[in-house]
Amino acid sequence: IVLVIASIGMYMVIKVRKASDPLGIVHELITVFSTGSVIFAGLLLNGIDPGDIGKAGSFDWLWISSFGVILAHTLQCPVQVMRTYSKHLALDESETDATLQQVLESEAGRHALVSYLATEFSVENFYFYDAVNRFKARYDTMTMLEVKKEATKIAATFVEPGSILEINVSHHARRTALEAVQSGKAIPALVFDEAQAQVRALMLNDSFSR
Repeated sequence: IVLVIASIGMYMVIKVRKASDPLGIVHELITVFSTGSVIFAGLLLNGIDPGDIGKAGSFDWLWISSFGVILAHTLQCPVQVMRTYSKHLALDESETDATLQQVLESEAGRHALVSYLATEFSVENFYFYDAVNRFKARYDTMTMLEVKKEATKIAATFVEPGSILEINVSHHARRTALEAVQSGKAIPALVFDEAQAQVRALMLNDSFSR
C-alpha cells in the first residue's frame, strides 16, 4: 500500500512540477511528497534493520522519520517566504495581471479567489466580472429581448445604487452602464466594459496582491 501511494505521489509530482503554479499548490505537493518519502524511508529501514543495529540498540531507524519531518517543516516556512518575496520583486504589473488571468481561468484558482474575496467582503467583484464575461460570451447567440433581460439583471444586481451586490466603481462607469441599459435602444456587448475594467483593477491591485 505504501509503495502504491508513493508511486502515485511521484507520478503527480512529475506531471505537475513544470505546470503553471500561481497558487503555489505544486510546491506544497512537492513538500508533502518529500516529507512522506522521508517517513517511508525511515519505516523501511526500521523494518529491514541493516546490520541489525536497531536490534542491538545502537541506532533507532525511526529517528530518521521524525528528524526528516521536523526538518521539512522547519525549512518550509522560510523557503516559502523567500520564494514569495523573490516573486514579488520580480513581477511587474503586466506579469501580475497575467497571473491573475491564469487564476481566473482555473477552476481551482477561481474557487480559491472567491473564498479569499469572501473573507474581505468583496466577493461581488468576482461575481460581477464573471457575469459580464458570460454575458459577452453569449451575446451573439441571444435575441435583443434576451440581451435586454440579461443586462437588466446584471445592472440590478451589481450596478444600481443600493443593489444587493453593489460594486465599487466610479460614478461615470455606473452612469454609463445604467443609461445604456435603461435607454430603450439596442444594448451593446461592451455595455459593462468600463465598470468591468475597474473591478478587475480592484481585484488585481488590492485583493489579489494580498
